[in-house]
Amino acid sequence: KKDFFRFLSILILGDDMLNTGTKVELDFVKFINYKKYSDLNSNLRSFIKFLFNNIERENVLQCKRLNTKGKADIIIKLKNSVKYVSIKSGSQNSVHTEKLETFIVFLKKLGVKEEIIKILLLYHFGDGTYDGTGKIRWSAEESKLKYSREIKKFSQYINNHNNFKEIINRILFTGTNNKIVVDAIYYGDVSCGVWCKREELVKYFIKNKCYYISTPHFSSLTYQTWCRNINLNRKSEEHRYYVQIKWFSILSDIIKIRKQNDNIIASVGEVK
Repeated sequence: KKDFFRFLSILILGDDMLNTGTKVELDFVKFINYKKYSDLNSNLRSFIKFLFNNIERENVLQCKRLNTKGKADIIIKLKNSVKYVSIKSGSQNSVHTEKLETFIVFLKKLGVKEEIIKILLLYHFGDGTYDGTGKIRWSAEESKLKYSREIKKFSQYINNHNNFKEIINRILFTGTNNKIVVDAIYYGDVSCGVWCKREELVKYFIKNKCYYISTPHFSSLTYQTWCRNINLNRKSEEHRYYVQIKWFSILSDIIKIRKQNDNIIASVGEVK
């Protein structure tokens, strides 16, 4: 319990370790690479045991940070078994950024209707056009109010689409290159954290439609324009043509998954 409340206080008040993603990743390498399973702290032992089915005290692990643009941040090896892990930290997780153009092409390939794509474009640009050429630009809040009915229609359609799983995979597990697929997501630092496997999260998102969210969303993953550039700043205009997807409820979602699947709050340093 002490570790869990520490974890929540870090989330609310902030902590250098959690707010610096690179440092967290480097710490994972430092505390796991070429270490025996028995030498890990209780939190990391729990996580490693979660990743690998059969592990013994004397087994030596390898851990490497991946300097790629993919979704996986680290790779953990146990004998011939390899796991790719996405490390998340902080309280406002941006989990995916992509050019609007390529994201729209992706949705079309999945068979998303043109009518639904147009709704997304209306919200994205927030200027009454599908291509960003409108003279008056609205804020995200204004766009939500103006297109509330359309957004509801979009979210109901997309969260029930036959290829919804592929959208989640792109946002969280593969990115745009599909070369490496994330096996698990870990949220926290080396001392305490929560985690889930790809299959668990996809199942959770398919079940939880989150229709209460007032922006376009994919379950609890919320869609936004990277920068609406309402003030017409030339340096920011390029970012107006990028998609950004955030996962504000990452902690509560993963805790719910662990409760559902394990009947416990997995990790946060309590499992020996």
